[in-house]
Amino acid sequence: NLLTVNVDVASSESVRRAAKEVELLLKDHGWGGLDAVVNFAGVHRCAPLVEMLDSEFDLVLDVNIKGTFLINKYFFPKLLEKKGRIVNISSEVALAHTSFAFD
Repeated sequence: NLLTVNVDVASSESVRRAAKEVELLLKDHGWGGLDAVVNFAGVHRCAPLVEMLDSEFDLVLDVNIKGTFLINKYFFPKLLEKKGRIVNISSEVALAHTSFAFD
């Protein structure tokens, strides 16, 4: 069985609510525990260092770093019950060899 949940991974409250929603759905359907969580969220903002807005950089950190932390924090306790797994999927942009620091 597969559940999909839309969540703002940068928002602690949104992730907490999503974890609670999943917990209730699991109980309602009699599925037992949680086998896995796939965290597939990420953003990329590309600009020369001196031109990137603080808000753009904040978004990148909030989604890519804080979002991963929050998903793990709120879903891990449910995964422990069935020895489930978290799959965090990052972006292929990390493999790109480009630099915009001085463009």
